[in-house]
Amino acid sequence: MEKETIETKKIIYKGKEKIIPIKNPDSSKCEYYLIHKFRYCHFNKFNNSEFCIYHIPSNESKEEFCICPYDSKHRILKSKFKQHLKTCNTLAYKNEEKKNPWYLENFNKPQINFLEYNITNEELNKLYQSKYEDLEIEEYERYINKIINVYEICKNLYEDYVNKNNLIEFINKNFNKQELKNKNIFYKISGLNIDFENDLNHTEQLNHSLKHEIQKIAISSLILNSNLITVNTKNCISIEFGAGKGGLSEQINNITNQNSINILLEREGLRYKLDKVSKHMIRYRTDIINFNMNYLDDINKLNIDEETKSILLKDYYFIGIAKHICGCAFDLSLTCLFNYKNFDKIKGICMATCCHHICKVELLNNLDFYYNTLKMNYKEIIYLFKATSWIFGKITNKEKKNKKEKEKLHEEFFIKNKINKKYIGLIAKYIVDISRCMCLINKGFKVFYMKYCENKYTTENNLILAIK
Repeated sequence: MEKETIETKKIIYKGKEKIIPIKNPDSSKCEYYLIHKFRYCHFNKFNNSEFCIYHIPSNESKEEFCICPYDSKHRILKSKFKQHLKTCNTLAYKNEEKKNPWYLENFNKPQINFLEYNITNEELNKLYQSKYEDLEIEEYERYINKIINVYEICKNLYEDYVNKNNLIEFINKNFNKQELKNKNIFYKISGLNIDFENDLNHTEQLNHSLKHEIQKIAISSLILNSNLITVNTKNCISIEFGAGKGGLSEQINNITNQNSINILLEREGLRYKLDKVSKHMIRYRTDIINFNMNYLDDINKLNIDEETKSILLKDYYFIGIAKHICGCAFDLSLTCLFNYKNFDKIKGICMATCCHHICKVELLNNLDFYYNTLKMNYKEIIYLFKATSWIFGKITNKEKKNKKEKEKLHEEFFIKNKINKKYIGLIAKYIVDISRCMCLINKGFKVFYMKYCENKYTTENNLILAIK
């Protein structure tokens, strides 16, 4: 019997050619192709449509959909919306979460007096919805020039700090050791000398597990070589912010031969969690903004064996870790650590940053730095966050044909001034990260802003290492 031939087509994504099926091989599933994942959607088709409830075109749907206020992933038919609000699993979990002893609502939300900065919530919400494309050319140019000027201020501030503390020499001596087995890892200071060829190229379509393995090894090696932990460390409690399945904690666990304690903070409920099979990994399903770290001081309440408890009751310290923590979650993680009453017990952090475009002004713990040192107002800060997304994505010819007159003027600005738009996105990310570095420096840490792996493993390859 002849095997059925599947019709295919060729697509190009990030400069790479890929052959994919014209239709979803599973006829019961949605026909929407997720190009960034190179696969079709896994959800079932909705009614008589070729698409699922999430991807059905608006002109095909006879009924309007609503987004659940408790979980934006829930897309509900308008007729069933009221019923969903009563039975939403996310709401039920949030109500249950509030009963936990470590829960303290908005405990890690920075206490900002918006009147002092002439900000209102209405203005903030309106600005978050705005786009660069809608700006008049004069205002557009002003925001771009502001980013360029602010980057020079940040670069000079951090460069002076790097030179004064001999950080490059320190990195080469302590981190780029010959015995580092993995040749794909080379650490260097980031944000100072921009190399277009290396800093603006995209992630290659490599094996998914290989990419994450390299990232985990690179971060855990830094933690080990900076003495935040040592082999067989028994009195370290690492907190992995935005832990996901807990891959980085598992790597730390292996280094310490499962002697250290790993606290995993993650608001999503995930399958295949690694803490199910690893010793001394304790998961708290929560949003970082509500986690009171002081709870961890009660060692007797931790779910660990008696021998480990007896060691920790004598002495312990904390480190903060993360492998890609999105946007303002990084700032909330810092605030969580700063709000810990025994701050001297925090030895350092090693956290990779990402998704700067979803940062929020109201969640910054270093707003004074933006206002007083960088001379930025809240509008400029929000447009700075928006510009960070320019390092990714590609404008197609179809999009170019449909451009508005304003957008054509915007493009002409870049051409006339010989500025690469992706370069603006890159330095915007650096500004956000270097401002975080300066915040940690003011808290008494020795701070390294580092590129920890090559772009082919991830374009979000910047990390902040802070050692007390």
